[in-house]
Amino acid sequence: MLRKISRAKCLSLYPKFPRAGINEYSYHFPKTVNNYILTFKDERPRIRSIAVASACKKLLLDMGFKGVLFLADDSIPWLYRKGRNKPAKAAVAYLESSKVGKLFNGAIEIDVAEDTAFMRHLYWLTRTNTISSLVHFMDPRQEITGSICQYGNIHLSSLNKEADRKINNALKKSELTTIERC
Repeated sequence: MLRKISRAKCLSLYPKFPRAGINEYSYHFPKTVNNYILTFKDERPRIRSIAVASACKKLLLDMGFKGVLFLADDSIPWLYRKGRNKPAKAAVAYLESSKVGKLFNGAIEIDVAEDTAFMRHLYWLTRTNTISSLVHFMDPRQEITGSICQYGNIHLSSLNKEADRKINNALKKSELTTIERC
C-alpha cells in the first residue's frame, strides 16, 4: 500500500531530498559520505525488474528501514507521459489504480516489507522513459538517498557515517556488485 504526500509537505519534512532548482542551472543534492552504484549479473530487463525490486527491499530492510519515500527531482507530474509498451502501460495502470492522478507531483511513501510492486513498476517507468524525471528515494530519517537509473542499477548515497556503515553491512549479505559507473 502506498501513501501520497504533497510535494510541498514532503520537501518541508524532508529537506535533504535531491531536487532541481528554480532554473536549469541549479540542483540540490545533499552532502554525502559515500556513493555506490549497485548492479546485477542478469542483464535481461524482465528479470532485472524483479531483481531491482527484491534487491532494494532486502537492502533497505537489512539497513533497518521499514519505509521509504520516493520523489521526483522536479515538479513534473508522475503521469505526465503515457507508457507505450506493455510493461510501461502496466506501471502507469498500477499508479492510476493506487490513486496517483495525472497532476500528482508529490512523494509516494511505501512500506518496504509489503511493497515490491511499486519498485518493480518504478523500474519500468524509468527504463522506458515514461516518467520524465529522475525519482529519488529516501528513508524518513534522511540517512540515505538513492535512485534506480535507466540501466536498472541502484544508485545509493549515504548521508552520514552510520548510514554508510549500514550500507556496507547490508552489501555484505547482498548479491549486488558495486561498479564505478553505468
